[in-house]
Amino acid sequence: MALGLPTVDSDYVGRAIPEAGQSKMDIHGIPPTPMAFVDRWGNVTLVKSTVSAVMADRLGRMISVAAYGKGVGGTGYLAQMKDSKRGFIRGSLLTSIKVGEALREGKGQKDRTGPARQGHGRPRPLHRRGGGHGLGERRSVHVPQVHLPDQGHRGAGRIRRAASG
Repeated sequence: MALGLPTVDSDYVGRAIPEAGQSKMDIHGIPPTPMAFVDRWGNVTLVKSTVSAVMADRLGRMISVAAYGKGVGGTGYLAQMKDSKRGFIRGSLLTSIKVGEALREGKGQKDRTGPARQGHGRPRPLHRRGGGHGLGERRSVHVPQVHLPDQGHRGAGRIRRAASG
């Protein structure tokens, strides 16, 4: 967008995903393959097909491990635009940009999402931009020290709570 190139303001999930099979493309039966991966040294891996999106995700993770866990760039769910439209979450790219701006704006501010009390409450910029609100407040509580005597095997011991009062 900054380069003035046409950009589709969509993706297949609308959020970060822990696994490849958690996308609308997978729901609509569009396979993630063919897939391509490249590591920081320029090694390229092409995956022609897999039995499932879960297996495609697993292969991608193994390729990342082979790159010493330094990450790989990857692409998948390659499809014609007419097929891709079914899997789009529209507006996700601009929303991500706005979220990033709000997080940068709020950096260094105290994280106060609850109602204003004695001048201390202040909604975070992310809440303001997204139209959201805090659902509650966090409170710090004192947790008594726990003593776990060593009984010579894993998981043994009793939890003793210091008497209060």
